[in-house]
Amino acid sequence: MAECTENCLHCAINEPIGERLEGGTVVDVTDLTAKIAESLADLIVASVEERGRANLIAHTLQHLGAYLLLKSGAMQAEH
Repeated sequence: MAECTENCLHCAINEPIGERLEGGTVVDVTDLTAKIAESLADLIVASVEERGRANLIAHTLQHLGAYLLLKSGAMQAEH
C-alpha cells in the first residue's frame, strides 16, 4: 500500500467518515456504505464512457476485495 502524502485523496475521503463514526452518535454503517457506493457510482458515470464502465467496476471490486483482505490481516502486502 502506498504511503499517505499531504494531499492524499484516501485520507481526505476517510477523515470526514472517521469523524462521523467517532462523533458519538449511532451511525448506520449499512446506510453509510450505501452512500459511499452512490458517490462512487456518480464518479464512474460522470467520468467514464458507458462502454468502459464494466471494466472499471470489475477493477474497483478487485481492489475492494484485496484491500479488505489486507486491512483485515488475512493477506500480506506484496512488496
